[in-house]
Amino acid sequence: MNTRERLFKIIKEISNGEVNQCEITDDTDLIEGCDFDSIKIIQMIICIEDEFQIEVEDEDLDLLNITVVSNIIRMIEKKL
Repeated sequence: MNTRERLFKIIKEISNGEVNQCEITDDTDLIEGCDFDSIKIIQMIICIEDEFQIEVEDEDLDLLNITVVSNIIRMIEKKL
């Protein structure tokens, strides 16, 4: 599985199946497009850290970096 597929799997798990109502693409904003709230964003970050064995730093927590799929993928790949 590549980074994108692994991230999409995390997003689907966090959304408890609700994400099927929106089509996830690299341009998807998880807050606006998939109704992620702050709790789901934090859960996703924890899962990303566990799945990819990385640490998301405070400076990575810019809202744009952690809500738009392409930016999340870029952040992950930068840390790998």
